[in-house]
Amino acid sequence: MGAPITLYERVFQYGAHIRPKNVPLDLVEQRTRDGIVSGGAALVGRLLKGLFDREIEVVLNARARTLERKNGRVVGVEVDTAEGRRTIAASRSVILASGGFEWNDDAQTRFLPGPHVAPLTPPGAEGDGLRMAAAAGADLGNMSEVWGSPAAYVPGELYDGRPLARILVPERMCPHAIIVNARGRRFANEAAAYNELNKAFCEIDPNSGAYRNQPAWAILDGQYRDTYPILTVLPEDPDPGWLPAAGSLEDLAALVGIDAGGLHDTIERWNRIVRDRFDPDFGRHRYAVDLKAPHPTLGTIERPPFYALRVYPGTLGTKGGPRTDARGRVLHVSGDAIPGLYAAGNVMAGTSGAAYYGAGATIGLAVTWGYICGRDAARVD
Repeated sequence: MGAPITLYERVFQYGAHIRPKNVPLDLVEQRTRDGIVSGGAALVGRLLKGLFDREIEVVLNARARTLERKNGRVVGVEVDTAEGRRTIAASRSVILASGGFEWNDDAQTRFLPGPHVAPLTPPGAEGDGLRMAAAAGADLGNMSEVWGSPAAYVPGELYDGRPLARILVPERMCPHAIIVNARGRRFANEAAAYNELNKAFCEIDPNSGAYRNQPAWAILDGQYRDTYPILTVLPEDPDPGWLPAAGSLEDLAALVGIDAGGLHDTIERWNRIVRDRFDPDFGRHRYAVDLKAPHPTLGTIERPPFYALRVYPGTLGTKGGPRTDARGRVLHVSGDAIPGLYAAGNVMAGTSGAAYYGAGATIGLAVTWGYICGRDAARVD
């Protein structure tokens, strides 16, 4: 995702999400030498240039701790820096834009309906903005919702010293791959929109009170292995030691703790579904992933070796926080706006509720509400 290629090139021109070696390395090298960036880096670069052009100070390695208030109005923020605690005064207002609370285990336990154990964001998203807004008396909303996507780990990979989770794409959507729970049963359309699929991991068994679909695994066979990547492993790479593999489905089930009978029955049914080119259980036949395959998303699981990749409910960001009005002003529990305080992005109560508009929705909301907050705050006397 960090390569200097556009989203159109990545998905439609090269199909890099399923065949990463299609990306021409000479193009990537040339763009890198030319200082060209894309995606989030390009967006942040433009925003950063806007700050530099206006000679606005950017304070790095400073963690916001407390909102400074005077006569009920937010007038600044107290931050921890390498030189010690510092108070930054606000000429007009403070805009919270610090992301969600997905890296805060305590907040996750208290607010989220299920164990979203694979954060997919920078580890700094620990809910500092939520905490500061709550201390100022902010009314909270949408606290049980996340932007979600199934995810997996390569053991030992770290990002800023924390475990790095990776979004699943081909491992759940491409032919010769399904996702099952510990009973060996499919429980959703694996190729569905990632936010909606993620919710299936939080389904509770009313009899036991346990999460019905956790733990879960992506089950893949030799046909998949020869064609598509598994996280960082390409088809021509040797099998990694962290990926459970076996010569039979029964041995694979025993290796990872899946009910062997349930897995056997599920695979038999799945192979019938593939031959019929119709999924009556979850409708996966309606989705297109690999347009060069005999079927873009359906493929039998029958050729050893067989693989089991542990799948987790991942979090692209939480969607709960202080409620705001149409101007981006944070609302007090009394219903009135808190003077001098705004919120934008994942730190605010998400305006989408439980829904996910589509790829880039989090960025779109952050930019839109950042713009709204900035314009309104600049007009404040």
